[in-house]
Order: sequence, then C-alpha cells, then structure tokens
Amino acid sequence: MKKTLTLIALGLLVAAFASATPLPLSYTNHVVGVEITGHPLVTTGGGGMFTSKIYSGYNFGTGAGTGAFTLADLFCIDIDNGLSGPNPYAGYIVALGNWTAGDLSHVQKSGSTFVNNNGTYSAQQRYQAAAYILENYMYGSGSGYTNDQIQAALWQLLDVPGSGSAGSPVAGGLYYIALNYISSHASYGYGQWAVVSGIVDINGSLECLPDKQTMLVRLGGSPVPEPGTYAMMGAGLLGLAFIRRRKA
Repeated sequence: MKKTLTLIALGLLVAAFASATPLPLSYTNHVVGVEITGHPLVTTGGGGMFTSKIYSGYNFGTGAGTGAFTLADLFCIDIDNGLSGPNPYAGYIVALGNWTAGDLSHVQKSGSTFVNNNGTYSAQQRYQAAAYILENYMYGSGSGYTNDQIQAALWQLLDVPGSGSAGSPVAGGLYYIALNYISSHASYGYGQWAVVSGIVDINGSLECLPDKQTMLVRLGGSPVPEPGTYAMMGAGLLGLAFIRRRKA
C-alpha cells in the first residue's frame, strides 16, 4: 500500500510540474496582491516552485488582495530574500518585452537595484536567460541537471554583482548556455514570461522592508514544453499503481 501511495504521489507530482499554471497577461504592469499558498518543490536553500494566488489589486489599508484572483506557479530567482505567508503582499508584475521607463524601477529585487543593467548583460537579458532555463530545463524534466543545479544557475544569473557563490561548475555551464542563447535571440520570452517583483508601497515604489523574493511566472497562451510527455508519464505511473493494487 505504501508503494502504491508513493507511485500515485509521484505521478501527480510529475504531471503538476509539467503543466505549471500560467498567469493571464491582464495581471501584468500594475500593483497586484501576491499570496503564497504552497511550496511543492523545494530546492536546497529554500528555492524552487511556489504556488500562489495573484489578485488583480491590493488594498494597502487592510493588507489584502482585492478583485478577482488567479492561481499561478512562481519560480524563485532571488537568493537573498525570503517569503512570509500566507498573508498577501503588494507585488508588481512586468512582462518581458513590455518594460517602460517607469517599470524599470520595479523590475528588480526588493529594495535593491543590482539587477538593473549591469556589465555585459542587461537586467532583462538576465531575466530572459532565467526564463530560458525554466522553459527548457524545468525541474524534474530529466534534462541531466538536478533541481539544485537548475536553481543554482537561476540564482547565479541574478546574483549581480555578487560573488557567484550561488553557482557551481555544472550550474555555471547551464548559466552560460542560457546567456549565449539569449545573446542571439533578443526577443526570447517576450509576452511569455514575467517578473514578479518584491513588495511595493502605496505609490508603486519598491519598499526595502520586509523584503520579498523576486520570482518569474509563466504567462498564459503558451504551454510548458512537451506537457503531453510528462502528463503521459504521470498517467503511466498512476496506472502502474492501480495495476499493482489489483494484483495485490
């Protein structure tokens, strides 16, 4: 029975990660309420994937999300800051390729500007590279990289001008693969991925405290790569579990 339950859980887990819940484009480029509801995939250091409710608005007086909400999966790209749930906080979401001069102050880690244009690659290129990794080396995809290596590469991309301590030789390889791809694909991820910034104040400016993680979220309209493959894997594991039970 224990093995059966394990197979069922694994099947559901694989199917869930293969069909990460996207966010409608209408939730971008304005202040929203972000409520973290779960942390189904945890990497070393507390990264991974978070489930969330994204509200169309936020009431600074009551500290609550307002209006309609949608479910979305958020991916950690911020090594320094944490999350405190379940109360909603005010966030700001900017789609890649849809930045304006006013948005540039939002698309950064909470209370810091270190991911603004810096060095060889711009802030947006670093976010694009992170999106490329998530798109092509999604956690649990069997890409040859472990979940911790994928997370380390994401952190290294956005750890500017940090020491790079978040990286490792293998993760560093993935880091450079992503940046090299972005260098020749200027519009990668436009309209398909968005940055979820840290907490903002009533005027729409980032607050330094309490810090909240910066995340990436997939936008609706384009599925996660090869969802059918992983969905079939999940279904196969579930089927195997029920067959084993019938034999028992």
